[in-house]
Amino acid sequence: MGRNTNINEVTISFNTTTMGVQAVHFFQGLAMNRSIVQLHVTDVQSSEIFRLLVPFFVNNNSFKTLRVTCKKGGNESLSKIAFELGQFNSLTDFTLFGASAYYEGGASCEVIEALAGHAG
Repeated sequence: MGRNTNINEVTISFNTTTMGVQAVHFFQGLAMNRSIVQLHVTDVQSSEIFRLLVPFFVNNNSFKTLRVTCKKGGNESLSKIAFELGQFNSLTDFTLFGASAYYEGGASCEVIEALAGHAG
């Protein structure tokens, strides 16, 4: 995964609260990849996955599109996602799907502010 130069799009779908060592190794390998342009993270049960993805976000200059489907977590998770979005600036396309709780209150403003620093 890390040295592959042919992968352009990846979809990740699992619950990080129950992941094992193999998943951590997967994210370490993913962080070395430089060819992925689109990342789809589905069925997010915890914002922990975004902490694990930060090295990938920071190191992959090809990365442009992030699509996230959140299952739970509300504004607290959205604040954490906003923090991680602020760690890099290459996005040109961002989509967030989830419960309506994500769009209430100040957390949605945090995401907008984090996205303001991105390329597109």
